[in-house]
Amino acid sequence: MKHNISYNIYILAAFFGMLQMVSCTVTHKTTNTSTNDKITNETPKIIFLNYSIVNDTIKQEYRIRLINKIITEGKIKENTIMSKTPAIDDVEYIVLNKESQVLMRNFIANPLHRTVEYVTDNGQLAKKDIQLDSTQFSLRIPLDPTAQYISMERYTGLNSDNIQMLIIDILKNEQ
Repeated sequence: MKHNISYNIYILAAFFGMLQMVSCTVTHKTTNTSTNDKITNETPKIIFLNYSIVNDTIKQEYRIRLINKIITEGKIKENTIMSKTPAIDDVEYIVLNKESQVLMRNFIANPLHRTVEYVTDNGQLAKKDIQLDSTQFSLRIPLDPTAQYISMERYTGLNSDNIQMLIIDILKNEQ
């Protein structure tokens, strides 16, 4: 009987040892690249882009300028996808690979259109829409390992071509 108990303890210890080895393995994101079909381990990255935008009332156009960009490791925790249908003059950003194929596209509300809430003299809450001449805004985008460019475009409607305002090469140092 004593031999049977020690044998059971040995099997139980071996089982828990193997379970611990399996549960403690480190996982990495594997990406199958389309250019050479080689599997590589990639750490997820985020790109932070800071822009300034100006409404040029004389030329009737928006001018946008990249202030800076920061690429760092990490994942975006929240869903940043715009859930409503874009409005005319919203900004569409498009992430492209080196062959200019679209990897991702999304919209942000026009940073020059702001809604301000305030309390009136009567103590009532009120809203007012204002149009800014210029402002700064930031984007936070998950970075695809094959991404090369980010295009900023002014949305002009469903059946129209957007107006490209700026395209940046995210791999180059720009200033």
